[in-house]
Amino acid sequence: MAKIFTRKTINVSDNVYAESIKNVCEVFGAVIEPHKCGVQVPNNVDYMVWCPDSNNNEWSNIIDKNRETIYEYYKNDERKRTKHVNEWIKCPKLKRITFLKENNNGFCFVGIFKINVKKSQLSNMCVWELVESSYKLPTNIATNNLYIP
Repeated sequence: MAKIFTRKTINVSDNVYAESIKNVCEVFGAVIEPHKCGVQVPNNVDYMVWCPDSNNNEWSNIIDKNRETIYEYYKNDERKRTKHVNEWIKCPKLKRITFLKENNNGFCFVGIFKINVKKSQLSNMCVWELVESSYKLPTNIATNNLYIP
């Protein structure tokens, strides 16, 4: 039976998850557009909320076995893939608060990731590396959309 997460800091070791992208974004006071998986955190230009799905038909979102690197790329069109990589390497300071969906158990907090520009350019895929394992949640937002097992 899942319990509502009540702490003010989320940590990877807590296995915090949400049932939907919309629920994740609400925790951060962000509003997500339909069919999108990421959005800027309001009033914080250095962070965005990102909710990739490892079973997406168009995008590959693979986390390595150490859970420290996510490889993201467009699967079906090399031009779109290159364009996507080139857009993100222009934002090397942006951090992604990441909730990854790996199965049907919702979107689990896996950490804060930043793009590795050099590795992304060399591989023609976005290579996101773990930079923080925890995040202090906004104080004015309810966390009743987050759960722990």
